[in-house]
Amino acid sequence: MLDYRNANEESMQGIILLNLYSDDGLASIDNSALWDKFMLNFKKAFDVVEKDPDYFLGCVIEWDQETGVIKLDASKYLREVISKFDMVGSPISYTSSAGMKIYANESWDGDEKFRNLYQQYCGCINYAALTRPELSYYASQICRVMSMPMAYFKMF
Repeated sequence: MLDYRNANEESMQGIILLNLYSDDGLASIDNSALWDKFMLNFKKAFDVVEKDPDYFLGCVIEWDQETGVIKLDASKYLREVISKFDMVGSPISYTSSAGMKIYANESWDGDEKFRNLYQQYCGCINYAALTRPELSYYASQICRVMSMPMAYFKMF
């Protein structure tokens, strides 16, 4: 947060909420002139492309200008995850019933390539659970066995 509410010049007073992540950013402002001045200086130091927000950190941004409501939709991200792990039509259930437990594979075969893929999958599902709470318990269970995943998960 950049707080310019006490700036000497009244036309430059305001707040900029700026969220930067790697090569992605999203800002909320209350003063367009302040934003323009900030971006002029920011572009001197960084290569920046400004555009209307449409997609941020895996979520489609939907903004209703009449009501001012902003919604984040992670369905595109989830479709990309399903495609990435070739899970279309997979027999694995991605939600879990209460009390479901996944246990570490005691006789793990040492397949590092599979373990790396499984860990990527766990990270994707864990991230998706931030916007899809129904995935939270499933994510917590699959992440418990990341060091020694079961052969059952080789189906994806």
